[in-house]
Parts: sequence; C-alpha cells; structure tokens
Amino acid sequence: MKPELFVAFGHDNVKVDAKGRMFVPSKFNINQTEELICFPRDEHYILVLLSWLRERLNELTELKRTCNNRELARDIEKQMRTVYHLVIGQPMSLDAQRRIVLPQTVREKCEERVQLVGQGNKIAVFPTAEIYEEYVKKLSLETPTILR
Repeated sequence: MKPELFVAFGHDNVKVDAKGRMFVPSKFNINQTEELICFPRDEHYILVLLSWLRERLNELTELKRTCNNRELARDIEKQMRTVYHLVIGQPMSLDAQRRIVLPQTVREKCEERVQLVGQGNKIAVFPTAEIYEEYVKKLSLETPTILR
C-alpha cells in the first residue's frame, strides 16, 4: 500500500516550548495518524513521514534484490545503511494541538523559535535564525532557471 501523498509548501516561524514541543501548522498537510522521523541535513534538520521512508526503503530493497549489477547493489546497500545511521530519535506523532516533541539532540541546538520550510515531501527545521538566513542567502544565489 502506497503512503498518502505528503506535500509540504510554505514556511512558518514557530515556538519550541520548554518541553521541546514544536507546533506543526496544518498547511504542512500532516495528519495526526502519521509518524515523522528526523534526519540531520547540513546545519538544519529534515522531517519526513515514516510511511514515506518505509516505502522508499522497500523500493530500494526490491531494486537491490533484482539488480544484476554488483556495484549498483553495493551502492544501494550503502545508501540504506546511511539512512538507518542518520535517523535521530524515535518516530514522532502530532498531539491533539498539532505539536511534536523534538529529539533531545535537536532541542539542544534550537532557539526558542525555529523556522519550518515545506520542501515538497519533507519539512526543513532551521534551529536558529542565523542558520535559516544563511540558507536563504545561499538559495538566492542558486535561483532555478524556471524562476528567473
């Protein structure tokens, strides 16, 4: 069974409370039955749906199983090990107020407010305003041709 389509666009500045809970606005299209998993990415973090990640890992497993190219099979295995190694904490679910509890290692790096940015099939969490501003500055230098 394919996971429900997850499409997150837009951005929001949200508070992280003293217990490490972060509000996830409804515009990011996550329902309360879904679980999220966290990964590091450069100086920020990425939240993805656990169901989406499982589907991608199942696809890689099947590709590896049917692959006749040893080099490609090794590359797939390496990618899968990397994914398992990078997961931060346990899967997270939204509570009744649409909050998740951030993993401790992520909370320790967050300011009181964090920037959330929908990136299609994931949500980027920028722990500080400075990291977000650097990210935006870098993006402005790399504007895609279709947007020029």
